[in-house]
Amino acid sequence: MAENITEIQEKIKQIIVDELGVDEEQVTENARF
Repeated sequence: MAENITEIQEKIKQIIVDELGVDEEQVTENARF
């Protein structure tokens, strides 16, 4: 099953929030590590 880009971005965003303890509002397309 192919996932669309939005679904993949949401999964990645959730991983960053969960694993790095970052606020979800801080995770944007323009944010950098």
